[in-house]
Amino acid sequence: LAGEDSPARLKGKSFEMVFGADTDALDRVPERVLSVRRETKPSIDVSLRRPPAAVRPALPRRSTVADTPKPRRRRLPPSLRELAAGSHAMASLCARAQACFRRALPFVIEGESGTGKSGLVAALVEAAECHASRLVTVDCATLGDTPEDRLYFRTLVEQARVAGSLIGGELGPVTLVLENVDEMPAHAQAGLRMVLDQFEAGDVSDDTPRVMATSRRPLKDAVECGDFRDDLYFLLAAVVVSLPPLRSREGIDTLALDIASKIARTEVEITEEAMAAITSHDWPGNVRELRNVLQQGLIEGDGRRISGVDLTSITSNVPQRHGTADAPPAARPGIRYDERTMILDALAGARWNVSQAARTLGMGRATIHRKMAKYGISRNQAVGSG
Repeated sequence: LAGEDSPARLKGKSFEMVFGADTDALDRVPERVLSVRRETKPSIDVSLRRPPAAVRPALPRRSTVADTPKPRRRRLPPSLRELAAGSHAMASLCARAQACFRRALPFVIEGESGTGKSGLVAALVEAAECHASRLVTVDCATLGDTPEDRLYFRTLVEQARVAGSLIGGELGPVTLVLENVDEMPAHAQAGLRMVLDQFEAGDVSDDTPRVMATSRRPLKDAVECGDFRDDLYFLLAAVVVSLPPLRSREGIDTLALDIASKIARTEVEITEEAMAAITSHDWPGNVRELRNVLQQGLIEGDGRRISGVDLTSITSNVPQRHGTADAPPAARPGIRYDERTMILDALAGARWNVSQAARTLGMGRATIHRKMAKYGISRNQAVGSG
């Protein structure tokens, strides 16, 4: 099934190493069927079948089944849980990446810009408590074909080969991170293959070097275009972890609250109108854009509350600062955000400093006072209704 000509070559290798699949996922969900795809051979469907439970003698009356401890599921470390906030699919991908890292299985993290590739790498390194002296990071997009670049990469390759042959001891294994690996020049690809060949030839242990790579496009596409060596691809991409774009993730509201609270270092309130704008936005910049928008919203507001008026960068229902003061807010499908709510949000964000709220809305002080009277807005009334 593994496609090896000699069964002896499989000796000492784990199931994950041979097939690039995580058996922990099968152990957690016994009914699950895992499809193992291979490039030149048919796919293999794998499931876990437990043997029938043996008949045990009756337990004494003092003991009960409830006394038997239940096995605990392995939880993601905090650094990975933050990345997966609100998304079960993202949590599964993080767990898969962590399993590859623990088993010294080379893998590639793919995804659009801003989806969290570098964040996932940093979280894995933090969770594994990797020593800084054993971490080597290379941005392949910065490598050129100059003599200086060639010498730099040759030196780096030699250092990695030497470090990989040494026992990590208390410092742990060497971790090699290749950012933007799809943009790696040809001379560097040849050197990297030499390193990976050496790593693959050794026995897998706790000191086996860890190799991770990130790519903004599917690395398989780079192979088909002739930009990336196919032999290196099969060595490096034993497992591919594809991070979804933010527009395809579930639980964006949970993620937004988590990021905003982390930025503010306190619990943050996001109003219904602001959350509707967040969940309906396309987020071409993905998580990085979401973080920037929330940070701007906290600056525009009071640092603890984000309203629709604070999200001018993604909403069209709030008038611009230099726009017409009396222009009605533009309608946005699925979001009801009238002028009264807009003024209340601006006042709340300014802690009821009317002059500051007027500047936020691009209104004059007399205009906002007139509109407050029109809609019956007063601080005492707002506090009482809240």
